[in-house]
Amino acid sequence: MKKKSIRLIKLLCLPMVLFAIYSCDKPSVQEQINPQDLTDLIVSVGGVEEVSMQDEEPMASAALLNREGIQSQSKPQVQSLESYDVVSELIKAPIAQGKVVLASRSSQEQGKVNGAKALAMDPGMKYRLLLYMSDGKFAGSYHLTSGTETKIDVVKGHPYTWIAYSYNSTDDVADVADHNNPKIPTIPGKEMLYATGSITVTGPGQVNKPLRVYFLQKLGRVGVQLHARGMFAGIRSANVTLGSDSYFKMGTVNLKTGDIENLQPYTVSGPLDFQNLETDSKDTIKVAYFYTADMAAIPNFEYTLNNFVLNLDDNSTRTFTSPASFSYNISPSVGISKIANLNMLESPLTVAGVRWARTNLYFSYADRAYRFRHKIGFEYPRGEEDYWNFKAPFPDGTIGKQDPCTRVYPLNVWRMPNRDEIQKLVAVDASSLRELKNDYVEYVATGVAAPYPSNKLRINKFGFLHVIAGLFTVSGEKTDGYFWSSETGFLGGAMTGVYGYRVSDNLSVPLFGENVWEYWAISSWGGKENIRCVRN
Repeated sequence: MKKKSIRLIKLLCLPMVLFAIYSCDKPSVQEQINPQDLTDLIVSVGGVEEVSMQDEEPMASAALLNREGIQSQSKPQVQSLESYDVVSELIKAPIAQGKVVLASRSSQEQGKVNGAKALAMDPGMKYRLLLYMSDGKFAGSYHLTSGTETKIDVVKGHPYTWIAYSYNSTDDVADVADHNNPKIPTIPGKEMLYATGSITVTGPGQVNKPLRVYFLQKLGRVGVQLHARGMFAGIRSANVTLGSDSYFKMGTVNLKTGDIENLQPYTVSGPLDFQNLETDSKDTIKVAYFYTADMAAIPNFEYTLNNFVLNLDDNSTRTFTSPASFSYNISPSVGISKIANLNMLESPLTVAGVRWARTNLYFSYADRAYRFRHKIGFEYPRGEEDYWNFKAPFPDGTIGKQDPCTRVYPLNVWRMPNRDEIQKLVAVDASSLRELKNDYVEYVATGVAAPYPSNKLRINKFGFLHVIAGLFTVSGEKTDGYFWSSETGFLGGAMTGVYGYRVSDNLSVPLFGENVWEYWAISSWGGKENIRCVRN
């Protein structure tokens, strides 16, 4: 930690017996003292107190507004919109979530709340410390920086009261206008951190007394979060507007009492300014935050997602332009984020009453993620990540251990098709509903969405993957297409194998067979096949 010394006594400018102590920003005569009574107060930031979630009520459910503006749902569940699906919900977390939890500190440390954990404050954040004498007289104002220790001259044996405040920002922190009645405004878009305490330096000789400042949050935070992991894409842009421009309030912090006074609404106008949630999530999760000094309930917090653009896995984009509005009942809490979270999901294609994923499931080994391809053609280089052991948690995972479709985000929204659902797809054989092509078969689907290049359910002839002498080989590509069901045959498939779907250039039975059939005489211990998920 860096060290900085603020010398308040100009020894060469004062008589040898009487001295005056000065602030680094504003001078203030404390009293006439002997220089031998001066010592150092070493000020640093200990952290930001973690806010307990124990007293928080369970999150209220989000409600979707249909085109007439009427609430149509009261519980978080998958809801189908015109062009995509959503799971809307309220989530909560401490404002400082994700910060490093510092080691346990003594409850006797200055400014620390008994039993509370302290979260690290990023270095370089500016804060201001006000120092007062025991009789309330102002003694000094200091502009300080987290991550740096600063020495301040004080008088041994003299009790002091101190106040610290910060916007948790690298921007300079202004001094108060009146040190006898210190007040500071909250600022829209910034946190408000506050701490106060008392300290007396005692002991013989030169004493270096530490003062570690532990800040408390003073504001609540409300967020709007767009989550595109369920669409397997990054968010290039999003246009979101609030239902009102005066949901949130600012105020003035009375630094002597810690109370927030003079609450006034501040205006949030135009499309919201979204930022990436964190580095690891990249551009798949975007969030816009608002700080409020008023903890009164917001009974109808509403926003409208007017349009958004996604980055696809082939470097192209996909634009969604059908507006949708969402409403929540939010009760802000000091130090807590209440986030209106919108999980956006790729819409399925419905054939014979079954809602199918548009493309096959694959596993990204680079990101350890379960995804669907954005497009259905042969343009992707296929490999191990596209071909799966039967009901395995990973493409080469243990057979029969887990349905991998349930691991697609959000969890348990998708699953592998059962035998009955495969039979329903096989039974669709009318030429008006099914078209056989050289490399694939396509089905007419209902509930289609305009932004997608194709709204037909396509099963490509990608063949299957098997291992010969340690080498992976795709067999039957552009001749046969397969995908697993979730069900095995007689004795767990030991004799009859696993039920599945097959489309082929060849007939199931010579001369009289079909090009599409339920393919059950396959071994779960044989080659790897594609997986096409269905909605749970």
